[in-house]
Amino acid sequence: MAAPRLPQRFCAPDADLTVCSSDGVLFKVHRQTLEACSGVFAGAADATRPENGDETVDLTESANVLEILFQCMYATSQQPDLRTLDFSTLSDLAEAAEKYMVYSVVKLCRLQMEASIFTHPLEVFLYALRHDHIHLANDSVQQSMRCTRSQALEILPPDTFGAWISFHERWHRETARSLAYMATFPKHFSLVQKCTADPNPACTFRKELDEAGGWSRTIREMKFMTDPKIARMQYNILRPCQSPVVSVSTAVFSF
Repeated sequence: MAAPRLPQRFCAPDADLTVCSSDGVLFKVHRQTLEACSGVFAGAADATRPENGDETVDLTESANVLEILFQCMYATSQQPDLRTLDFSTLSDLAEAAEKYMVYSVVKLCRLQMEASIFTHPLEVFLYALRHDHIHLANDSVQQSMRCTRSQALEILPPDTFGAWISFHERWHRETARSLAYMATFPKHFSLVQKCTADPNPACTFRKELDEAGGWSRTIREMKFMTDPKIARMQYNILRPCQSPVVSVSTAVFSF
């Protein structure tokens, strides 16, 4: 059996904690650094003391994600540019940062997830709902209105999908009503033509529609997290995602 791989950046001889990734890569890290940067590691400090034995802490993230996370946590190391990450890695890193309460990385990931709203609106929407990033959830769900029901069904859990469908139907109903009203004004004809050919004109042409006037105030102010029609569904969306956080410090480690 081949010996576990040690990343060159995390194999310091004075390291006092060993972390193993889900794909079997070992990281020799410093307990004090992890405790200072992570709310979860700080909360589990007593369980990782040397007197508990020379054991390895098993984490569920891949080596690629852990290496980036640890690199961010070490202030003296060269910080990774999260803008260069593919979305899958960024998404996994964002979840890991939330899970281990590495708040400096949470902020960086949230900014990059926000930058990914147009290319991955449904995935960003689900991430924002999971972690109660209200403004990001509202912005990303509006961008996701150009997605089809089948696309949403593939990505969103059933309860979330039901709430999304409710919002989707209202959003496009209001869009159609507003465009029909604007079409009665000859000066808006070319804009209406562009809008009718777009799957989500309320986002794509937002500035032009606002400047044209007559655009539905209802749709401008529609926000998923405050929509009374889906308020009763929010408990089912957020509750299953929030409950694991309570016990994360006991579930994460292998002791």
